[in-house]
Amino acid sequence: MMHFVVLVCVLVVIYPFFRARSLWSESGGHRRNKDAYVLVVSVLLIALLGFRRLDVGIDTYAYFTMFTESRFQSWAHLLGRVETGYAFLEMLISKALGNFHVFNMLVAILYVGAVSRHIKRHSSHPMVSYLFFVLFGYYSFAMSATRQTLAIALILFAFEFIGRRKPAQFILFTLLAASFHMSAFVFLPAYWASIMPFNRKTLALFFAGGLATFFFRLPIFNIINGLARLPFEPIETGGNLMYIFFLLSISLGIFFSRSFVRINFETNKHLLYMMIIVAIIFPVTQFHPAVMRLYMYFSIFLITYVPNLLYSIRDRAMRTIGFVAYSGTGLAWFFGAIIHSQRLLEYYFFWNHF
Repeated sequence: MMHFVVLVCVLVVIYPFFRARSLWSESGGHRRNKDAYVLVVSVLLIALLGFRRLDVGIDTYAYFTMFTESRFQSWAHLLGRVETGYAFLEMLISKALGNFHVFNMLVAILYVGAVSRHIKRHSSHPMVSYLFFVLFGYYSFAMSATRQTLAIALILFAFEFIGRRKPAQFILFTLLAASFHMSAFVFLPAYWASIMPFNRKTLALFFAGGLATFFFRLPIFNIINGLARLPFEPIETGGNLMYIFFLLSISLGIFFSRSFVRINFETNKHLLYMMIIVAIIFPVTQFHPAVMRLYMYFSIFLITYVPNLLYSIRDRAMRTIGFVAYSGTGLAWFFGAIIHSQRLLEYYFFWNHF
């Protein structure tokens, strides 16, 4: 656990050095400092994720077993796989290099690289974005769910084409993400939802959709379950506090929409819509832990949504209260629940033998 305590502290402590006035210049110094901070943090995150030992994370060893087996399989074996994108990448690295730690490092570079690219382009405050990336479990998620981690990375690229109004590229990246984890298909409607105008009628439509999924969540789950490759038995997983957390975050975005959405209309509107979709589909995902992962494709945008929302609030005291509230929630969430559920209490680098 100490590795993550140090990581959180480093994210916060080093940030002021990249905002020092002596480092600024009139020719874009602020931008260079932001880029430098993103680069340094990316290297730290990639190292911690890529150099982990096989017993760090719930499914790391299972992925190691599959990676080892793929080395001795023929390329024809890909024809029988559903998620061929992941299977191809796994088999390619396994046959070419035969080293699972290299594969882990490649996954770390792709995932953290995609997240950092998104933060660099869309976040009003990179330090807060990285802090929430860690505290709300999106970083540690990659230490267990390799396939979905790569799918989320591709979804972050797909998101870029919403603002550019390029549906073909959006669909292409979403389908590519689904080739790593089939659940990424859930992101396909995001394009058409996000291009809807920001007005009361749209918000009312979203609200109606949220009510419908809440009251008919079990029938909807059964329909989705019938389409799944491996059907799941309904199990109430809880998550009500998380649901309330997203509802409150959405409410804040709507309440401060005049400053939040208008200040960077295209980006912040799309981020708000991603959060709204989380609230719409969340009740359906509560019936099984594996199905709950569906909302991750949308909730990952929390890492830029919240910083942009907080820094659109003009009142400094209110902005500070919001930052403290979100940070406190994240700290309690990560160190009180996530780090235990994802088996990260003890972290070891791969060169530390069992």
